[in-house]
Amino acid sequence: VEAMAAETPVLLSEEVGVAKKADAAQAGIAVSLEADEITEALERVLTSPALQEEMGRKGPSHVRSSYRPESVAEQMIRAIQQRREELS
Repeated sequence: VEAMAAETPVLLSEEVGVAKKADAAQAGIAVSLEADEITEALERVLTSPALQEEMGRKGPSHVRSSYRPESVAEQMIRAIQQRREELS
């Protein structure tokens, strides 16, 4: 998240919670843990200044819209409430 906020193109493992949102926002690329897929994505980013610029431009706005402290706090409160209900 910090790298996206700093206008840095990112590759994220599909296993990481923020990967799908970053990929959908075109602020990052979600990849499997397969070496071939990682290599292909790296080559794609490293050989395309336009893609680097686009991802760098979209990163900060994606972070602002998806990871505002208020939004994260609301998500945590809902998760805690849901867990309490499950344990009751």
